[in-house]
Amino acid sequence: MDSFSNEKPIMHITAIIDAMLPHSKQSVFVKNSKIYFNDGDYCYLMTEGEAVICSVTSQKIIARVDAPFIFGFGFFQGSYLQTTTESIFNIIPSVTMLSVIRERNLWEHMYYNSRRNTYFAYKRERILNASSAYQIISALLCALDEERDDVRYTTPVVTYIQDNSSLSRSAIYNIISELKNGQYIEVKRGILIKLNKLPEKF
Repeated sequence: MDSFSNEKPIMHITAIIDAMLPHSKQSVFVKNSKIYFNDGDYCYLMTEGEAVICSVTSQKIIARVDAPFIFGFGFFQGSYLQTTTESIFNIIPSVTMLSVIRERNLWEHMYYNSRRNTYFAYKRERILNASSAYQIISALLCALDEERDDVRYTTPVVTYIQDNSSLSRSAIYNIISELKNGQYIEVKRGILIKLNKLPEKF
């Protein structure tokens, strides 16, 4: 893997999960199950399925993730996991996982996994700390445009922005309407069809 790539490090995540399987317990969670990380005593290794990570305080979506994915080691404190499909997790005590990492010398794999999580957090903070409602909406429109087709073409643009920010629905509607009128975006039946070059300022 290119050391400067922000692609999901699937090879490294899989290597970590494979090493943990003999030491973990498998559990199946139905769609819309909520998993709270609490004090970080356990790590959750997603081997099948999809989920969203949500803030406990605001209930807003922090990130959408799919298997393979590793939750734990304090990266998602103050948040919970909600499955969006039936999902399979292998659950392992954090101390056990750390012991296996040491024994198997999995630090390089952990580095790539941790860096990806840090990138998620950095990208999220940049969106939330934008100086105006328009900048937040602009960033989230770009994020929606990059989502998988099954998310992009089934999630109304206003709902996506509202789920990922603290902006009011009316504020979102007003800016989306102006962007549609200016032909910066194409929206049909609430779904983002096309994203053109957005203006720097609004």
